[in-house]
Amino acid sequence: MFKKVRVFIVVVAVVLVGILLYLKINPPLDIRGIVSNGEQAGNVTNDTGNPFVIVAQPKNNGFVNVRLKEVLINANEKPLKAELGVGRSNHMVMVKQALGSIDEEEKISFHDISKYPIRPLTRVQNERIDSDTMKHFGIAVFHDEKIHHLIIKYSYFGIPFKEEIDLTIPLHENF
Repeated sequence: MFKKVRVFIVVVAVVLVGILLYLKINPPLDIRGIVSNGEQAGNVTNDTGNPFVIVAQPKNNGFVNVRLKEVLINANEKPLKAELGVGRSNHMVMVKQALGSIDEEEKISFHDISKYPIRPLTRVQNERIDSDTMKHFGIAVFHDEKIHHLIIKYSYFGIPFKEEIDLTIPLHENF
């Protein structure tokens, strides 16, 4: 009897380690695209320009919700502001919406990054067009200097993850 319990505990431990290893190798949060207003960046602390803004468009490839915890930039600095844009229509969350230019039909709103979880988008949700379904997300990051490095901290199944994106490397090199 005691031997069966030990075997069961070992099997459960191996399965848990396997799941954790799988999640670390295949993180659930995927950044589909990043847009910025790089040419408009200025020093907002001296009122000499607009903030530098980037919008990262995350996608949850997992099975349960992803909870954003913190957004850092460059050398682990806090940005001036980081918000989660939530789109409830077929419009993507872009820089112009982050800067406040939102048309009524776009149904995009901005919130604290931890207010809403990033849910996996099922096929049925993707086909439905109602005002309650969150279809697109955008992590809008504002800073008074150019952002070279983006760090997104989040949790999945209560396990902490960190997505690091180097913005100095071109996303598409040979077209």
